[in-house]
Amino acid sequence: MRSRWVYALLLVVLATGGHLLHRQAVVGIAERETAGPLPNARILRFLTSSHHTSAADLYWLKLVQYVGTEAALRAGWPDLEALADLVVTLDPKYGYAYQASGILLATVGRIDASNEILDRGMTNVPERWQLPFYAAFNRWYHRREFKKAGELMLRAAKLPGGPVWLAELASRLFASSGSLDEGIALLDLMIANTADPLLRDDLIRRREDLLIEKMLRRIEARAAAFRAERGRWPRGLEKLDDPEIRAFLATPLGQTLRWNPETGEVRSLFLRDRLVVYEPETEPEIHEIPPSAAAEKSP
Repeated sequence: MRSRWVYALLLVVLATGGHLLHRQAVVGIAERETAGPLPNARILRFLTSSHHTSAADLYWLKLVQYVGTEAALRAGWPDLEALADLVVTLDPKYGYAYQASGILLATVGRIDASNEILDRGMTNVPERWQLPFYAAFNRWYHRREFKKAGELMLRAAKLPGGPVWLAELASRLFASSGSLDEGIALLDLMIANTADPLLRDDLIRRREDLLIEKMLRRIEARAAAFRAERGRWPRGLEKLDDPEIRAFLATPLGQTLRWNPETGEVRSLFLRDRLVVYEPETEPEIHEIPPSAAAEKSP
């Protein structure tokens, strides 16, 4: 009888400790760069016993509050990896936590961390097609690893619930030359078929990056031709005899361009870094794509 009372008391203590930690998870997010002190995930999972998935939900709410904090956003969410690790350690099957964390980390340029959490998600939630899909996007857009991106997209295409156009994306990635036009076409297809607001916003921004890079290269080529003909740089971009450039200058993206007529340098206030195009040595074969999937057309 005494042992039962001891066991009951221990459960009360553990439940109380878990409740206090739960409460701490959803309070204390103010206008600051960090998320504050975080508990050890394994200890917290022990304290919460069979309620560890509820603890994961509460720390997920803390993560959502954290990424919406202006100071943390300006700082690039320095505690995002730690919060994401806490959530998925408490609940390794929390598929959307891997998905959203991976997207957010890539948004602030932490591609290795994004790939790590997406890869971890693919191990623990192998049936979720979105995880290899986003991992493929990272390898394609940020790392220019076209073959690896194609393999991951193909993996997503084979999973139940995935849209039929994933097979087409896999095919394009395997055969991609890395051209800007190919990249814009891929992003157009992704944007048209993506319901996730986090990813959609990021894809639109990536497409704008490619459009600006494409126009910067066109301007550089036309300006070089102008200088070769007249011995000087044009005084303004509107002086270039190119209807496509003039049309672009009138758009919001075009208004971010800055031209230096003394040095011939053109840049965009929107695009922080110039994009590098990868040219593969050989074109990989695409025979791995299931014939039935490849034959289907995107809706």
